[in-house]
Amino acid sequence: MVAGFDKYEMRARAFPGLLACAPVAVLAATFGWKRFPAIAVVSGLVVAAGGTYLMTLLVRHLGRKVQPDLWTRWGGPPTTRLLRAHRTEGNPVKRDTWRSAVEKATEIKLLTSEKEAENPSLADQTIETAVSQLTRLGQSTDYPLVKEENINYGFERNFYGLRWIARLISFVCCVVIVLALAVGSVRFGGQNVSAAALAAGLIIDGLFLVGWLVLPSISRAKDAADRYAAQLLDATVAESRKSGQQ
Repeated sequence: MVAGFDKYEMRARAFPGLLACAPVAVLAATFGWKRFPAIAVVSGLVVAAGGTYLMTLLVRHLGRKVQPDLWTRWGGPPTTRLLRAHRTEGNPVKRDTWRSAVEKATEIKLLTSEKEAENPSLADQTIETAVSQLTRLGQSTDYPLVKEENINYGFERNFYGLRWIARLISFVCCVVIVLALAVGSVRFGGQNVSAAALAAGLIIDGLFLVGWLVLPSISRAKDAADRYAAQLLDATVAESRKSGQQ
C-alpha cells in the first residue's frame, strides 16, 4: 500500500489511475527506456513530488463528475431509490424494514407513499438528509461489508469516469508501437528494439485498450452502488436494533 493512503484511496482511486497509466509503463519497457538513469530519476521525482497523490485527486474528480449523470440515469441515488415508499420493484418487506430503521436511527420521518406522490422532490430530499447521517457506519469496524462495498462502488464509479482518458492513453501507446513496427528496424539508445519486443508490447497495450473499452460501464457501477446501498441500510437495521436493546 502506498504510504499515507488508506484502503479506500488505494483501491478506489489509485488502482484505476495505475491501470490507466500501465500502458505507458509497458511502452517504456518495450523500448528499453527504463535503462536510462535520467528517466528513472525523473520518474522518482514525479512520485516523490506527489504525482501519485495528484493522480488520485484527478481520478476522484472524474468519478465525482460523472456521478450526477449516473444517478439521473438510474432514477436517483441508490439509497434514495431503495427507500422510496412507492417503489414497486424489489422486496417491499425489506424496503419497509429499512425505512423504519432509518427513521429510528435518524429521528427523521420519511414521507408516506401518498406524500411522496404529492411532493416527490421533498420526499427524496428527506431520504437524502436521513441517509447523510448514516454514512458514518461505513467507518465502523462493526460493519466491514459496508466499507468494502463502498470501496467497490468507488472503484467502479471512478473506473467509469476515467475511461476516456485511459482509452486515449492506451490507444496512443498502441499507435506508437505500431509505427515502430511499420518502420522496421528501430534503434533506441544505441540498441535495436526487436520486433518480438514490439509485438509483445503491442499485445499487452492492446489488451489494456480492449479492457478499457469493454469493462467500464454504467451497469457495473449501478450494481456496485446498489450493493453498497443495501449493505448500508442493512447496517442501519442492525444499528437500530442495538439501540433498542440498550
